[in-house]
Amino acid sequence: MLPYGEPLQELSDGWPDEGGPGTRLYGLAELEGILGERGMRILAAYGDYDTAIPASADHLMLVVCSQKAGLTSCSG
Repeated sequence: MLPYGEPLQELSDGWPDEGGPGTRLYGLAELEGILGERGMRILAAYGDYDTAIPASADHLMLVVCSQKAGLTSCSG
């Protein structure tokens, strides 16, 4: 299981190391907070590119459709 909210262990990908903290996974609640601080709200969340799969902590992938204040739609 990959831990949410913590940097992942480095994986060798053949690219030069830029000294950054690595890849980080975010949960839906964290994304709601991050986007909310920027005047955005989540309209829909999915567990894959297939929008029939609901967002879940059981899925590594999280696809989020968000909206900035003043906009009216987000189609899936």
